[in-house]
Amino acid sequence: MRLRSCFRAAVFVCLGLTGRSVAIDSDWNVQEMAYIPQTSIGELDDVWGWYNAQNSKYYALACNWAFETGGMVIVDATDPVSPLVVGTAYHGASRNAVDVKVVGDYAYVASQETDDNISEIWIYYLPDVVIDPSRAPVNVLELIDDGSGDVPLHNCHTLFATDDHLFLLESHSTAEDDPYEVAVLSLANPAAPVVLDVWDISDFDPAFTWPHAAYVRGTTAYIFNFKGGVYQVEFNGGTGQIISWKKIWYDTERGDVQNSQPHGFYACDPNRPKLPWTHSGWLTEDGAYILIADEHPGDVGVCQDNMTPCLRIFDVDKFYVPQNPDNAVVPLANAFDILWNSTTGVDEYFIGPGNIDAQGANTPCPMGDCLYPAAIPNYFSMGIHNPAVRGRLAFIAWYARGLQVLDITDISDIKHAGYFDHGTGLGGNWYSEAYGVYAFSPDGYIYVSGSQGLYIYRYGYTGLLEQDATWSGDIYLYETLTVPTDHRLEIAPGTTVYMFKDALLKINGKLVVNGTASNSVNFIVLGGNPQPGDWQGIYVEQNAACTLSYASITKADIGLEMRNNSQVYISNSNINNNKFSGICNYSGFLHLADSNVEYDVELSER
Repeated sequence: MRLRSCFRAAVFVCLGLTGRSVAIDSDWNVQEMAYIPQTSIGELDDVWGWYNAQNSKYYALACNWAFETGGMVIVDATDPVSPLVVGTAYHGASRNAVDVKVVGDYAYVASQETDDNISEIWIYYLPDVVIDPSRAPVNVLELIDDGSGDVPLHNCHTLFATDDHLFLLESHSTAEDDPYEVAVLSLANPAAPVVLDVWDISDFDPAFTWPHAAYVRGTTAYIFNFKGGVYQVEFNGGTGQIISWKKIWYDTERGDVQNSQPHGFYACDPNRPKLPWTHSGWLTEDGAYILIADEHPGDVGVCQDNMTPCLRIFDVDKFYVPQNPDNAVVPLANAFDILWNSTTGVDEYFIGPGNIDAQGANTPCPMGDCLYPAAIPNYFSMGIHNPAVRGRLAFIAWYARGLQVLDITDISDIKHAGYFDHGTGLGGNWYSEAYGVYAFSPDGYIYVSGSQGLYIYRYGYTGLLEQDATWSGDIYLYETLTVPTDHRLEIAPGTTVYMFKDALLKINGKLVVNGTASNSVNFIVLGGNPQPGDWQGIYVEQNAACTLSYASITKADIGLEMRNNSQVYISNSNINNNKFSGICNYSGFLHLADSNVEYDVELSER
């Protein structure tokens, strides 16, 4: 087992990576479990996942956009080390698939252009199609702009689904005067969605030009609009009609979508307006902040007049009702970016709004412009694409820098928490490393898609704790994490420690768990159907010390094991539903007060 550091001392660092003419793997707190290459699975757009509660199987569902060989690729990821490509589900002769989302047992797949240039939404019943990918969809929605189809859109590039609604976002329209639109569908019958309403520029302001992606929670939708910022829309859940809307506008790169550059937004001509290139985003779980990714291909130069696209975070309370003219610019709550410094040959990580604004301040634009490729010396954007939030962590698909993980427990003090970078981005396809990310599998594994294929990762700590540390937020452990003899690990109130199956926390030094009555510390095993014995437990070794206050330990082999002369103090805690013992004491000193400890779950069930 390779041991890795659980923490890195600096937040703003240079990784020491050289130029990326060949692939160079680099990782920190992220372990690659498996890789299915493009030759076996195709070039992929977005990815999602599904857990089959009936048989405890896990699946990755990836979109292969190839017109002749594409579709929804089904991968059985139950064994994340040896995933199995089950097959590809598609409809019609043209098999392009660009996005997929899952609600319950149904998958909704956007096929951007199919037979006769008609776009479709394929609806699959997953318990059937994962067994036999050749099964036809249970329903197909035709997208025809003139209203003669099922949905009055020209096509669909991205979609978003909740338990109640399906949002389809148009990527381009049929004529110059035909506005881009968002269709809102009811999922009252998940096999047969019904259009409730269609939104377009007439419902908003003139900046609502290209609604690229959506995030929806309840009856509040966030529409990420290229060149127009983010729109927060309150809508009627029964009719889909807009009740009210606000927006966030922010300064970013200078550009003109009509110029000759790919995607047309790299120029930083000071005579052009600064426009947000708002691509996608995600809401924090407490609903207080919105994370926004400004799409930008990797390998593209940035300079002082071009604040590089990055991850921007805004306070939801900052959404405003625009005036005419709309001159408001909302300040950032925080930001994160990765730039490659072509002079030093290393990556640099930037955290904080001030750092984002100042990027490249000492690298003036050659001839007043930053057209691709930029002249050396300069910083190069690494190309953020899609973020996702799980608990108090953000998982980001970064085009040329793979999977990036941020700890967003405290938005004012976000921390770079981990990454896995294969180094395939620079010098190749700018989206090859990571295009889509799915971070919601109950077993904790993460699926990342790109033009190179499909990656399966897990984020977490393992090996030796290299210095005294305090954990807070969401912590993931796999294999064995050891606190050495001369080290102290403290766990703050409200922390959740997620254990991968068979994980072990071994204490040779000191563990202090500081839960409170209102913010306990919980040790939880990952999985769709967790059982007692799914992880090993906490072992307090000889002469080590452990204090547990307002803690919960469940589903382990042994909740807590004590060795010779170990000192353990437990108060106001629950150690129950473990397989063999709640506490197993081998000649240690145990001080127990006001706690619930259950022993021998397996024996009690005999």
